[in-house]
Amino acid sequence: MKSNGTPKPNYALNLLHSRFGVDSFNIFEGPANGFEMLYLFEKSLQAVDHVGNPVLANGDVIVISTAAFTTEPVFVENQLRLMLRNHGVELLFQPPYSPEFNSCEFCFRSMWAYSRQHEQFSINFTEPAIIQGLQTITPAISQNIFSHCGFTFCPKRREFHTMESYYCDDISLVNTSQ
Repeated sequence: MKSNGTPKPNYALNLLHSRFGVDSFNIFEGPANGFEMLYLFEKSLQAVDHVGNPVLANGDVIVISTAAFTTEPVFVENQLRLMLRNHGVELLFQPPYSPEFNSCEFCFRSMWAYSRQHEQFSINFTEPAIIQGLQTITPAISQNIFSHCGFTFCPKRREFHTMESYYCDDISLVNTSQ
């Protein structure tokens, strides 16, 4: 509850991660959904990084959890495939139930750790706390995460990215028992 007695909103987070760090994300109130995921990719296909390179470009590979589409209509997956294919980006799926291969899971852990260290801030300002938690994920940390998840750089591919959605509320975000 907020201090004025109104319930705090629940948030969902879509995250696009590469060995250079968190490439793109969107945070929104309510449960994760395919339309917000499509928006993240649309935004990412138009974005450039801090040195002017496209975030997603021809030759990139997106590795996504199969869980991202378990509750979504088929047209969301088809639209995403078409959108990425039109930009020369390949979409691959992880094996089912394999969070150990998903670099985003490790990003979420970093976000949770930040949230636990700044619990009162996270309770009162959940969305800025999520953003600040994601900003702790440096390129060096990202490269270690990708190595740990079994990704290796392939000269035929420009870059690997992983994508995941996470549903978080003010309780799970700061739960210190995890």
